[in-house]
Amino acid sequence: MSETHETKPVEEIWTKIRNPDFEHLRTKYPEIIGQYFTDNNEDDRNTNSSLTNATSGSSDIYNQDEQSMEPGSRFVFSKQSNYVLTELLAKEYLGLDLLLDRTYLCPRLGNRMAYIIWVHVLLERPNLQSESRGVVRGLDVGTGASCVYPLIATSLYENWHMLGTDLSKDSIQHARKQLDRNPRLAERVVIKQCERKSDGFFFFTNSTEGSDENDDWKDLDFVVCNPPFYESPEELTEARQQKQGEASTELQARDHELYTDGGEYEFVKSLIDQSFTHHKQQQNHLRRSCWYTAMINKKSNLSDLIKHIKLVHTASAANYVVHDLDTGSRTQRWTLGWNWGWCRAPYAASHSVTLKNVNPDPVQLIVPVTPPTPSAATVASGANRDDNTPALLDILIQKLEKELEQLYYISLDLLPPLLGTSNKTHASGKAWILEVKGDVWSRAYRRRQLKRQKTGDNAQEDSSEAVETILRIELLGNADGGEAGPKLQVDWIYGREYKVFESFTTMIKRKLEAA
Repeated sequence: MSETHETKPVEEIWTKIRNPDFEHLRTKYPEIIGQYFTDNNEDDRNTNSSLTNATSGSSDIYNQDEQSMEPGSRFVFSKQSNYVLTELLAKEYLGLDLLLDRTYLCPRLGNRMAYIIWVHVLLERPNLQSESRGVVRGLDVGTGASCVYPLIATSLYENWHMLGTDLSKDSIQHARKQLDRNPRLAERVVIKQCERKSDGFFFFTNSTEGSDENDDWKDLDFVVCNPPFYESPEELTEARQQKQGEASTELQARDHELYTDGGEYEFVKSLIDQSFTHHKQQQNHLRRSCWYTAMINKKSNLSDLIKHIKLVHTASAANYVVHDLDTGSRTQRWTLGWNWGWCRAPYAASHSVTLKNVNPDPVQLIVPVTPPTPSAATVASGANRDDNTPALLDILIQKLEKELEQLYYISLDLLPPLLGTSNKTHASGKAWILEVKGDVWSRAYRRRQLKRQKTGDNAQEDSSEAVETILRIELLGNADGGEAGPKLQVDWIYGREYKVFESFTTMIKRKLEAA
């Protein structure tokens, strides 16, 4: 019996799905998939299919640049084989029993799983241990006939519960059939049909079904959405023609899966507006507010959607994230997320590598620390200002704690490394969580305080003081082969004003380097 999906790390499962081992699948499931293999020399030009070579447009489905196959044998992609392969990969690596309707879109498991993994990273905040999440509740807007996002999410993460909504009655019926085939997940997945697109489509408050269960889903942790990308068949045709290499298989889908008024921009813009209404109705504290997300197909839509988020948010540091989705193929996709509270995303989930012009303010700053010239006593103890000896690090730790003692902070044992950081030595052996209300270390703050004392007006607050700022501080060593010497890492965990985060990092670096 093969290793179950539950015993494999999530990243390993994802790698196997995005780079299918075709020889393994053919050996294990010859009756199901064997008919879709052919000799490399066979003339396939007269069939509605494509061999999986590096120039095949079917690489939008899975990564076929390198197939582990016997010499002379290749997997042939076609409308039918795409569905069969998806069903087998879901079975083999996720333990899911799917029977996909061949008249609906064939879900690309690789990019859908990448989306779910990114959301998981987005929700991670190991720094605030007192606010562990327990049950995580997510909404899939437009779950579709395959119900693939709820099924992937709950198969990967045991504490996740998913609600899938859709306008299409037919899609809902098919989604429920998928759920019936996977009874082990049925207790953690709910499927609901919604009414009009303009009234309750996203947040199901006006569901066509009973509302007794709706209260359980008011406090969402996240929303995922894979919207229809196009406004018309003409736009789809133009997009496919612009791709490198003509698509090799006909796209099979229902119209409502592909087209929507105004295309993906108007769809996601409406989601942004409705999410703000939903946020105001939530019972959760702002420190555990919902992350709303959407997959984006058209790069040019990102900047306009971010402008709309900032318009609604009216904050100097609007809380949004952009991420490059690793689809495992040449197809580019991005995910856009926004949060109407002040929980900041982990660094690993917060920024795009390829689209730096649309990135939000950074949530992590790592700066080198140049220690002061050591005293004679320090030299005698073995410390060298150019390396990471314990004596030198002890000096920096003492200086750091002395500065933090003048502020309100909580000293903790070393927390787990933040997601997305490289394997650096955690030089201090512990991290600090600092919570302040404003830039209390600055001259500007002191001037504001003096003014309040003179006028007796304590009601006036600077915008930087309206919301507390929570930072995580840590000293890093040099295990990653980078620039020599210790480094200061500060992560923005919670807060409204980026300038407070940046100001603190600059101040504490200066203090550490002072003689």
